[in-house]
Amino acid sequence: MQYVGYILILGLVFFTAILIYFGLSPQQAINKLLGRISMFRDQTKFGWLLKIPAMHFNKAVLPSNSVVHSPYRLRLDTYDGTGQCVHPDVVYIQQGFGVERWKYWMVITPYPFGRDQYENPSVFASHDGVKWEIPFGLQNPIVCTPPGSESHNSDPSLLYYKNELWLYFRQTIKSTSLEANKILISKSLDGVVWLEPIEIISSKTDTLISPSILHNQDIFIMWSINALSWPYSITWRTSIDGINWSSATAAIVEGIDKERSVWHFDVCLGQDCLHALLVTCTGNSGRDARLHYGYSLDMGKRWIFKSFMLMQIHDFENRLQYRGCLVQAEGYPNIFEVWYSGLSSNGVWTTAYLPMILVNNDLLPLGSLKWKNNDIEEPSI
Repeated sequence: MQYVGYILILGLVFFTAILIYFGLSPQQAINKLLGRISMFRDQTKFGWLLKIPAMHFNKAVLPSNSVVHSPYRLRLDTYDGTGQCVHPDVVYIQQGFGVERWKYWMVITPYPFGRDQYENPSVFASHDGVKWEIPFGLQNPIVCTPPGSESHNSDPSLLYYKNELWLYFRQTIKSTSLEANKILISKSLDGVVWLEPIEIISSKTDTLISPSILHNQDIFIMWSINALSWPYSITWRTSIDGINWSSATAAIVEGIDKERSVWHFDVCLGQDCLHALLVTCTGNSGRDARLHYGYSLDMGKRWIFKSFMLMQIHDFENRLQYRGCLVQAEGYPNIFEVWYSGLSSNGVWTTAYLPMILVNNDLLPLGSLKWKNNDIEEPSI
């Protein structure tokens, strides 16, 4: 019993020395320990980052612009068999949805080596946002290629509203020349059975690229890109029912270099503002496309964008970065989960997942993590 007392005293002395060395209070040390334990409980590839207390971010993994991002490349069982996808759009449903109460639902379009006839909306579900599966009974794609050798679908956007999933997507109808760009909608009560799509917008003067739809209070808002003339523009519309929409109004865009133009867009509703991922380009068909973070303080009428969000340091994105989406992490208003697509120099498309943190109105990668000596090696600041 005497030895136990000695051990406890020595342990207390050691613990006090550690606190003095690292400049931690007893409560901070306990929080740090609990944070380290929680990361091992969560099996998600990057999920442990979302479990660590906010204080731990400030001291240990708060990144700077020089931090190298380390995305997780998704493995998706696409109907065409290549796994090459673009234009992910994800919704997070806190209580879960569908037979297995999946919290993450994603719509994405296969795009093998840039062949747009395969660009048909396909749906996947996940419990962690990293490992995705096709719910039992779901047959992808949920929308088939429209008739016409040059006609195709593209640019899906997913919305959870009144216990239903609403899927919006773009359809381009061509013969020898452009006939129309359209936005269609399909709905599902379980994520498996989808209603026949109905047309809600059609235009020959608006390209309707990359629609992004939110519902806030009593109104639906849709943003899209009109690429009819250079530089392209972000436009917005409103609707009471999500079906019948107002005419388009051009949004004000700030922070983009003069030689670049807006190209693809996604919007996320935050606590005190709107957050967005924007793709800009330098020419037709998204040449030199790169990602930016932006925000709006007036519900999307005026947008302020930052410089390039991610360096093109990985092979899968070294040719261009394409349309992404972002979801605010539950319980962490400054943490966002991001999914985006990239094109490699050999023409292969890949979709990746990356957790990011909002610092001084800019979205930064949380950093690169590696296993070393049976422990997690955290990035230096």
